Amino acid sequence: MYYIQKISVKNYKSLKDNSIDFWPNKTVFVGKNDVWKTNILKAIRVAFWNKKIKKTDFYDPQKKIEITLELNISKKTYEIFVQAMIVNNEVLCEIIVPKAIKKEYRKMELIYIPADRKYQKNDPNSWYYKLINLILKNKENSNLEKKYIDKINWLWQLDKLSASKNTTLLISLLELYLHTIKDVKNEWFKLFILDQPENFLHPHATKLIDNLLWEISELQNTQILYSTHSPDLVANFKKKVYEISDIVFVKRDWEYTSTKKIENKNWKYDK
Repeated sequence: MYYIQKISVKNYKSLKDNSIDFWPNKTVFVGKNDVWKTNILKAIRVAFWNKKIKKTDFYDPQKKIEITLELNISKKTYEIFVQAMIVNNEVLCEIIVPKAIKKEYRKMELIYIPADRKYQKNDPNSWYYKLINLILKNKENSNLEKKYIDKINWLWQLDKLSASKNTTLLISLLELYLHTIKDVKNEWFKLFILDQPENFLHPHATKLIDNLLWEISELQNTQILYSTHSPDLVANFKKKVYEISDIVFVKRDWEYTSTKKIENKNWKYDK
């Protein structure tokens, strides 16, 4: 089993010095607008995907950015470490992956879905491209009906859409992914990061995407992390399976972001 169990961040954007523990299947970051929840998601993306660090990403340009991602693989913990500094007005960045997991690290998949849902169809790092490629890989190993194959081919041909239609497209792709992965052995880690999945959705559709995220998070070697300020996306608990301990509360303390994870020992919190 693969999952991210913790991240420690120093000097990255509004994250001055933060450590956050994760639930193995799904963790939700909850907070008001403008508390910089997205910066947490971006820090994970930097460590997981080696996303480029810019000068504007430094909370204090005189100090290093340090990000440590703890990855649990078959009950063993490995640390992926990223550091960056500004030297002669240039950003120097280094990522250190333990030799023991370099093969696994190269095969891990990150699907980062931004709040604005923008995508570039021919960009291999865009959420749209990655998600369709995952579906097509699953299709090769599953008994997929022709109607689903036709739908995938149609989705692949779509050009740029409005933000609301992009969210509808996202729901369709997540449904297709869930349908195709069920018959496939999911050997490598897949991490889905979504920034405000409820954006542009009617409350009924919010419930739909919530259920989709639950189902995907319960797949083997799959983890979902997302930020939200929607009550509908944090109300669907499962007693003694997923509880309030899935939630990380995010708030803004002057110029930096602080987080708090509730410990739900003995399941004392109810819905």
